[in-house]
Amino acid sequence: MSAPDIGADLAATAFKTLRGICKPAPLQGEQIETLAVERDDVDAAYRPTEQMVTRLKLVGDENPKMLLFGSMGTGKSTELARLGQRLGGDFLVVGLDTIGSGYDKLGLRGITCEGLALLCGLAIARTAQEVWDLDVTAELQAIESAARGLARRADDRVQLDIGQLMRGLALFGTTLIDPSLGALSAAVDLVARTAGSVSARVDMGGIMGGGARPAESRALVDAVNRLIEAVYRAKGRLPLLLIDETDKIGDSDSAMDLLTRQYLLLSLACPMVIAGPTSLQGDRAPALTQFGYDGIYHLYHVRVWQTKDPSAPDADGVAKMNEILDSRLGAVAKALGWLEPSHALTAGWSGAGHLFTDDARHLLASMSGGVIRDYLALVREACLNAMVDRSAIVDDSHAARAVEVARRQREVMLTAEAIDTLREVRYRTDLSGGDATLDLVARNHVLMYSNHHPWYYPHALLLKRLDSGAAG
Repeated sequence: MSAPDIGADLAATAFKTLRGICKPAPLQGEQIETLAVERDDVDAAYRPTEQMVTRLKLVGDENPKMLLFGSMGTGKSTELARLGQRLGGDFLVVGLDTIGSGYDKLGLRGITCEGLALLCGLAIARTAQEVWDLDVTAELQAIESAARGLARRADDRVQLDIGQLMRGLALFGTTLIDPSLGALSAAVDLVARTAGSVSARVDMGGIMGGGARPAESRALVDAVNRLIEAVYRAKGRLPLLLIDETDKIGDSDSAMDLLTRQYLLLSLACPMVIAGPTSLQGDRAPALTQFGYDGIYHLYHVRVWQTKDPSAPDADGVAKMNEILDSRLGAVAKALGWLEPSHALTAGWSGAGHLFTDDARHLLASMSGGVIRDYLALVREACLNAMVDRSAIVDDSHAARAVEVARRQREVMLTAEAIDTLREVRYRTDLSGGDATLDLVARNHVLMYSNHHPWYYPHALLLKRLDSGAAG
């Protein structure tokens, strides 16, 4: 595609703007409308977000519990945000990011269903106050009382003042928390100081540990349900819980325990969508329907290679990746005023044709493996290469250098055993390697695509190493 040369200086401004727009972060607010693309690249009949919206609009009052699976970079956080945006008029949308809530300090394996149920209650209370200025003090006191019950452990060393912990959560503006931190971060610090030598992962008064008796756990869930009932009674809308980042739990036993033990999460009296743990995706996910989960959905990577001939790029998949770039280039043009009637570029602006050659676009799309996050990282690196060369366009040499940097960064993490497993996956295109293969899926060394059923293949950036020899 030919396009007028806009000059190195103007191009550098565009490249720098594009790098900012392509930072790997979930889309929020207006970005969902302007930058998100419809995930119809796999199967036009299978659109997870559309199916979840339909289910929630029709039977949301039945409190369905749904799981959204997908490896890193498939866009789960963006899809949860899109879901909340679509359903804001039907529910009190309550977003809960377990990492942003401070679990990164506890260690994700410290999450249990009791701890998640408590956070759900606190998040509902906070959102109801922020959105509707709803007074739920009595319901919070009941949750606190139930939390105290969970705090009474046999080991006195880990007994904590849950009231102090609740105040540390700073849901209502207390000064105990640094406002730059997540809601639970200061509380975790508080716990660590209170418990002394006791591991912060074990304590929080047993709320996050596995030692609670069923009656104590049920009392906490009952208290959260009374809060949910109060919200519905006051405003006629149920909370819709959108729970993100539990996919980072790498241990499948811990993940299964979180989702199924005592049916606690399933007993919450409101609809819920959880970003499902990666360790349970694929063949293990269907078993969760036996516990009462109403819908299990998958986000796949964009299939940029043909399943019948993985050495050949898939035209539809590559076009979908190019669509992602086009949406961001449109945002660049808007940010720089290039679409204003008075701007010289307005009449001739051709989007990617001004800033990327066709060969560069194709190389970046195919070598990303269809991982949106990796694709945006490659685009950012290619833009930097063009800026270094003072080029007015990203050509195939800039794209190739970006690919080589990404390839080296990914290859350095491989062991000889991992390479053997990757070669087996390349041959079989399934997860017959067991836990070793699941670990490679979690690291995005093995990618999951849809071919009317899950289809697995090594990341495109690793194929050169698989062809050349073992790690070393």
